[in-house]
Amino acid sequence: MCEPNVATDLKASNTCQGTLHPNVMGKSPGRKTPALAKRESIDLHRDAHPPTFRETSELASSRECNECSQLPKPGNLLPKVRNQASEETAEPGDLKAFLVKDEAQKLPDGKQFHISNGESVGSHDTSSSKSDSELSYMVDCEIRWEDLQLGEEIGQGSYAAVYHGLWKGSDVAIKVYVGNEYSENTLQDYKKEIEIMKRLRHPNVLLFMGAVYSKERPAIVTEFMPRGSLFKTLHKNNHVLDTRHRLRMALDVARGMNYLHHRNPPIVHRDLKSSNLLVDKNWTVKVGDFGLSRLKNATLLTAKSGRGTPQWMAPEVLRNEPSDEKSDVYSFGVILWELMTESIPWSNLNSLQVVGVVGFMDRRLDMPEGIDPVIASLIHDCWQSDPGKRPSFEVILQRMRSLVRSCAAASVRKNPGS
Repeated sequence: MCEPNVATDLKASNTCQGTLHPNVMGKSPGRKTPALAKRESIDLHRDAHPPTFRETSELASSRECNECSQLPKPGNLLPKVRNQASEETAEPGDLKAFLVKDEAQKLPDGKQFHISNGESVGSHDTSSSKSDSELSYMVDCEIRWEDLQLGEEIGQGSYAAVYHGLWKGSDVAIKVYVGNEYSENTLQDYKKEIEIMKRLRHPNVLLFMGAVYSKERPAIVTEFMPRGSLFKTLHKNNHVLDTRHRLRMALDVARGMNYLHHRNPPIVHRDLKSSNLLVDKNWTVKVGDFGLSRLKNATLLTAKSGRGTPQWMAPEVLRNEPSDEKSDVYSFGVILWELMTESIPWSNLNSLQVVGVVGFMDRRLDMPEGIDPVIASLIHDCWQSDPGKRPSFEVILQRMRSLVRSCAAASVRKNPGS
């Protein structure tokens, strides 16, 4: 299927010829945005989110394909995923304890996270650390299909369905590529995702457990995250998270992304958004879904037309220009805005309008009144039009840690007896 030509579509679209929604600068933050009216595409764990401009054009054909293809399910089927009601009401972990652990393990900069064989993976000193190709041998990737038990489907997209399952007694998420035949691009994405995930070990990156190497039934197995995505946590649950806990979640994301950007070679995610960030039962956030990620072996990465979700994408990516890891920094700024406002970015515009407004008119989301000016400053820095002026995740980590400490100190002053 041909990819949409964004520039041509914009020129031809009436919505980008002076008839944009009057509130092109974003929604008013005075009240929480309702959930999207209808799920047009689906990510891991059934989360609604704005459709990608590739998915919009492929939605009808993917539905037809999913209806006609029958996926074999070996072994005993699992019951529905257990009720998480008790976990939903549990409070996130103590922030002071989190900060102590954060400092003790030196995890924000990824310097000393130990893996199973007792070695540590360095992230700053890439000259002295092992290359990721050397570390990849540590993971035994192959999983037999017969060893998996598939339960209920928890997500589905154009190319893959995700199931809750069991492997060797452990809860897992199983991403199975659907359809009787797989395009060369789909198989290439599958192989690249495995190649990237198998070399990653960090508490804020989704744990890769193995893959089924089968032409008839390719699959990727990861840890299961019972709370689903950050998008679901923010926009579909009734649980209220205060500012300090939302800052902690942002810090988790920054830690995971800093680790990725300090790999050798660096890993650029290219699809960083709240629906690709997963939340475990302890409210820890982990970076997931590396289907569009690439190893940065060159100075810049070429754009992959039509992939990703415009609401979270950097302007240079929306224009199909070459990009680097600073495009992930822009996306982090949108996620931080989303965490602070609990609103869906650009909810009043469709995907094509977002491409026009952000990519070609260089506009940004409205910053709510009353937001901490230090947080607002960090968000604006991440949204710089010139990618070179955006901070690195190493700098973002320093600023985020300072924000979390200030918030914790303010909480102690407000509640001295707690």
